This record gives sequence, C-alpha cells and structure tokens, in this order.
Amino acid sequence: MYKELGVLMCLAVLMAGCGKEKLAEAIPAASAPSAASGVAAERVAAVSAAEPSSPVETEEPMPADLLQQFAWHGRQVSAKLAKSTPQQADALFDEYSAMLDVYNEKNPSESGILVRINDQEKDVLDDYMGGKFWTDDGKPTPFLKKRMQKLADVGLEYWDIGQGMAVVRPVPDYYLRLFGKYVTPDYRRYLETDARQAKELDINDESIAIGWQAFADRIAAWEDFLQRYPDSNMVTPAQDKYLFYQAVFLLGLDNAPTYSDNGSSLYGMGEGEGDLPDAKKYLQVRQDYMKKYPDSHMAKLLSLTEGLNREQAKNAVIEYQKKHFGKASAYFDTSGE
Repeated sequence: MYKELGVLMCLAVLMAGCGKEKLAEAIPAASAPSAASGVAAERVAAVSAAEPSSPVETEEPMPADLLQQFAWHGRQVSAKLAKSTPQQADALFDEYSAMLDVYNEKNPSESGILVRINDQEKDVLDDYMGGKFWTDDGKPTPFLKKRMQKLADVGLEYWDIGQGMAVVRPVPDYYLRLFGKYVTPDYRRYLETDARQAKELDINDESIAIGWQAFADRIAAWEDFLQRYPDSNMVTPAQDKYLFYQAVFLLGLDNAPTYSDNGSSLYGMGEGEGDLPDAKKYLQVRQDYMKKYPDSHMAKLLSLTEGLNREQAKNAVIEYQKKHFGKASAYFDTSGE
C-alpha cells in the first residue's frame, strides 16, 4: 500500500532527496510549518507592501557558513519582528518559512538554506542509524555528538524519519519562539499546535508510532483549529494535516491496519480478531472519539464508515472530504489508492 510515509514539509529536501514515497509521513511530522500552497507567495508581496524597509535590519554581513547563515537570517527576522504589527508578523512568517524551504530544481545551489543544509549533511542523513554514528548501547558517537551540537547551537536538529534515515529541521518550537509573541492569534495557535505535535514522530515504517489515542488527539486538535479560524491564512496547511490524519485513522497503514486482511470489516471485528489487543484498542479509540466529539467531521466519518468494507469506506472518505473541504487528502495520491 504505502512505500514508507517519511516527512512532508520535509523542508523541500525530501522532494529533492527522499522522493515522493516520503511525502505522506512528511505531511504531519516535519515541523516546517510553511504557509504553503500559494499563500506564502501572496503574503510575501503583502509584507513588502506593508513594510517598505529592507529585510536586512542590521549591517552585520551574512556569514559564508550555511549553519551560521541560518542563525543570521533568524536574527534579521527577530529585529524586524520587533517593529512589526501582528499582520506584518504573519506575512513575515510566510515569507521566512517559504524562503527557508524552497527547492530550486533547475539550480539546487539557489534553494533555501534548509535544503542546502540537508544536502551538506548527507553523509550523516543517508545512514543516520549506521554504526559510524551510534555506539552499541544506543548513544551517539563523539563524531555525531559534535555534529548534533553544531546544529543545536543555531536551533536545528537531526530528525529520525525511520528506516535509518534522517533530515535536518528546526527544533520543534523554533517558529513558535521566534514568531509566537508577534503574530495574530490564529498563527500563534497554529504554531503552538505544530510545535507540540512535532516533538514526536507520528508515523514510522508504515505504522502508528504514537499510538491510536495520541493520533486521534492530533485529529481533534486540527479540527479545533479549523473551526476556530476558518478564515486564517493557515487553513491550507492545517487542513492538509487534518485530512491526512483522517484518512490514516480510518483506512490504516500497512503495519497499522484498520480493516481485516481481506478488507471486509473493521480490524477487530473479523473472525479471530476480537481478542487482538491492538484491534481492541483501535475500536475503543473510535468509540471514544464519537462520544467526545459527536458533532465533529471525524465523528461523522467514523459513523459513516462503521458498517462498510474498506473499499466502500475509502470511496466514502474521498467523497466526504471533497464535499466538505474541496479536496481529498494526499493520502490517496501517495498510497496507490
């Protein structure tokens, strides 16, 4: 079904290096809360119109070292935020996050700093869990500790995305600490939710790494955001995460099934499955969600799909998402569905 669901906003580096098979896991987990999908470009223009001064707020020259460039850009943004209105801070976030992640396919050397840093760190990233970097008792070697510290000094970290691979990303609360006290309430809420969820990898090796209950909590958090701020410029990235989580919870992954092997019934309701602990837990989380959030879109989908086989449920989810959100999740594009 899935090849492996790696990291989405894997900063654009996953598009360059990991390939499309990593896109799905990327959507929820990468902690690169770019405004994405056209919004950033519009807001870049807005920030230029709202704030005519140069984006460089000091005369400090930009360093040649890529890690120090990342820190330098953060200092420039911080200085500019101190003079910004909340709306200008929103626009600056859109501009800054897009600038960090952009991937220039024709000229990779002109890609965003995070993309270039990931390329620079390929010797570690491509074999992150290899013996060169970890001791027998699971501790980083002195070589890796030194590299980790260099990243930490500027607010970055290695992020294990499974199957022995990693990416370099900002630490989970990087954007929240930089922008949180300056942006509008909807942006702050988005950044708070993203920072909290980015602390743990949710999907690894086509399985749910955080458990079904924590996974359901993520769905509820994004639906809450969408209900609170339906007109926010962050609706698109929030909606992408929400719809993806919906699809995974309802239809499962190769190593986290939600239906019996033949797809005829929900996992745990098929012959011989009733006593399986993971199946019982999944069914319980479904019931708990419907009781706790009875009027939510997710509860309606849980009820709608309860008596369907997997193929019927898949079609019902696609139809529901398109009807209520104008699109179906990327889950259906990357899973071979």
